[in-house]
Amino acid sequence: MALGTVLAEIGQFFEARRYFDTALRLEPANAVALFGIANIQRISSEDPVIPDLQRAVAEIASQTPPAQIQLHFAAAKVHSDLGQFTESFSHVKKGNALKRSMVDYDEPRAMQVFERLKRHFTPERLSQHGQYGHSTNAPIFILGMMRSGSTLVEQMLGSHPKVIATGERTEFQDAVHHVVGGSSVSRIGLSELLDRIAPAAYKDIGTEYLRRMRSFAVGSDRFTDKLPGNFLYAGLIHQVFPQALIIHTHRDPIETCLSCYNRLFADNQQPQTYDLGELGRFYRAYKDLMEHWTRVLPSSAILHVKYEDFVANTERQTRRILDFCGLEWSASCLEFHLTSRPVRTASLAQVRQPIYTTSIRRFRPSPAELRPLLEGLGLPCETLSE
Repeated sequence: MALGTVLAEIGQFFEARRYFDTALRLEPANAVALFGIANIQRISSEDPVIPDLQRAVAEIASQTPPAQIQLHFAAAKVHSDLGQFTESFSHVKKGNALKRSMVDYDEPRAMQVFERLKRHFTPERLSQHGQYGHSTNAPIFILGMMRSGSTLVEQMLGSHPKVIATGERTEFQDAVHHVVGGSSVSRIGLSELLDRIAPAAYKDIGTEYLRRMRSFAVGSDRFTDKLPGNFLYAGLIHQVFPQALIIHTHRDPIETCLSCYNRLFADNQQPQTYDLGELGRFYRAYKDLMEHWTRVLPSSAILHVKYEDFVANTERQTRRILDFCGLEWSASCLEFHLTSRPVRTASLAQVRQPIYTTSIRRFRPSPAELRPLLEGLGLPCETLSE
């Protein structure tokens, strides 16, 4: 299982499948193996994994809850590949409902953080503290909602000869906690953290962050730091690194949320994605916060990249992104699917393929099924027929 996972991360899907198949032979109905197989390739109606999955689902009650969740998401992916969308969404709902019962998500507290950030990061505060940060322009922060094209953009930038793509990293948050409270401080919420950061600490945070990133960005003066959830930290990132650049990837809200809802994220990450109503309200709060960052940050600090535009005209958007980053044109950026760096996100299979448009306007369940999401987003049900 470990070998299959690692091979999938570096894009060797054929070899990964061999190891997943071996694991499945050793332990029939192994949920991890079935989930791994379903998510590294498109499954055809002749694939021998289908009867294995069917038997496992038929006896799903004998599995542990985590295994049941993986089987539901694996079955959903396979049904979707076969064009059986009603069956697919049925498994998605069951998997999400079970996962939601096992994660801790405090929605009122999450919404309070969004509001606190908007009150804290005013234009006046940002201008007053601008001179305290670190002067480097090395990091390129890529952020936004999950499933919005951030991995795609990072893979493109990581294919540039002068850029190292470091993947999803928590080093910025770790550096903040280290400088503000010491390396042994227990993790505290972002709202509480803001009250502890003095302007004089900004440069120290930057220095600590660069120290932590040194081993991931060897051999280049520029590197990407792609963590979608850093959209919460955009204001603080600008204060710590006034010269650093922020790329915000975004996508149609319904498409984004459905893509999140159809994915089983690692561990207990993204707890807001397992209930359609909570997911819609979270997206709405995120969108409002990004509009706030656009108002209060310099226009030169943040670039908005729409997934649909990137897919429709990849070269134009690639040139636009490289210009924003101050990088010369490199044709290798258009062959990002050939780059062999490890990818550990839910997009590990997609970024190994050339650009495709099949993920735009995919199958959508009925308005009745999606009512909680639409209400959370503040959209009328008629939106689905537009």
